Amino acid sequence: MTTDSPTKQPSVRQLLLRGFGWALGQSVGGLLVQLITLVVLSRLLTPSEFGIVAIVVSLLGGLILVVELGVGPALIQRSSITSRHIGSAIWLSLSLGVFLLIVLQLVAPTVAVWLGIGDQATALRVLTSIVLLRPLVTILSSIARRDLQMREAAAADLIGTALGYSVVAIGMALMGFGIWALVTANIAQLVLTLLILAYYQRRKLSLRVGFQETRDVLSFGAYFSIGRLANYAAQKFDRALVGTQSAAGYAEGQPLRSNW
Repeated sequence: MTTDSPTKQPSVRQLLLRGFGWALGQSVGGLLVQLITLVVLSRLLTPSEFGIVAIVVSLLGGLILVVELGVGPALIQRSSITSRHIGSAIWLSLSLGVFLLIVLQLVAPTVAVWLGIGDQATALRVLTSIVLLRPLVTILSSIARRDLQMREAAAADLIGTALGYSVVAIGMALMGFGIWALVTANIAQLVLTLLILAYYQRRKLSLRVGFQETRDVLSFGAYFSIGRLANYAAQKFDRALVGTQSAAGYAEGQPLRSNW
């Protein structure tokens, strides 16, 4: 008579090493994909088109940190979470995201004129939709990382970057869509990543809200967001400055010379 040996569960150390490996693979793979994409797009798009999207994405990035309120990291650091914690985090981000999206739609023409890209106000309006998508991606990714599901998080990010951004951007650039290639690619990347993460986390997703659970995620997330916002501003200042110069060149009809 034989007995089946119990399935050996991986230790915490093994899980951490696997997680580190997937995180490293995600970083290296994403960097290679972005590098190849940038080299190809530099031959298909003008520096001014890159500059316009760069400055808008940089500005929106700071607003996204406000919308996120640090609820993603708050879910990770808690010793235990319930479906109401997840639902509260999602509703917080959705509510602020929708509000901010409406405001951005109203001020987009003014901002476009201020940036010197008044004829691209429509592209700017479409691009602002990332303030609604990015926080949701962060929340779902945080849930996966909390459970050390680094493979799922890495797969969603790499597929979103390779197919959602690179394929869409290069394909549309080849067809002559110009700045719309970058605008559409940024949105497609987030949508595809969000769908993949939602599939992986489908059993954990919840829209249930709790008052105490909302306080739980905000108590940590608010302070965390302040630190992230300051760090983001310091890191992205140079990118925004270069983008402003490129946009100015676009407005004057004299795009900057490409350095690629």
